[in-house]
Amino acid sequence: MRHQLKHDKDGLLISSFCYPRLYSLEAALSAEKYDPVITWFRLSAGAHNMIEHLYAWKESAVFWQIWKAQMSQVGMDKKLTVDQIEQSSWRQSDYIWGAFCRGMVGVHS
Repeated sequence: MRHQLKHDKDGLLISSFCYPRLYSLEAALSAEKYDPVITWFRLSAGAHNMIEHLYAWKESAVFWQIWKAQMSQVGMDKKLTVDQIEQSSWRQSDYIWGAFCRGMVGVHS
C-alpha cells in the first residue's frame, strides 16, 4: 500500500493540487511574488478542514483512539470517499475530541 501511494504521488501533476502560474516572459521577470491557488485535489471545504486538523493532531494518541473508534463504527474496510469519511467519522470524532479538550482545561459548554 505504501509503495502504491508513493507511485501515485510521484505521478501527480501540479495542476492536481493547485492552479499553477502560467509561464510568460513578463511573469518570469516580475519581482512580484507568486502565490499559487491551492485546490486541495478538489476537496470540499469540510474535507479540507478535516485534513488540516488530522495533520495538526497527528501526535495525539488520545485523538487517534477516538478516530479509530469512530472509523470502526463506520467500517474501516469499506471504500469511502473523503467526503463520506468527513461526514460519518470526522464530525463525531471532532465533537468528542473537543469535549475531551474542554474537560481537560475545565471549560464547560
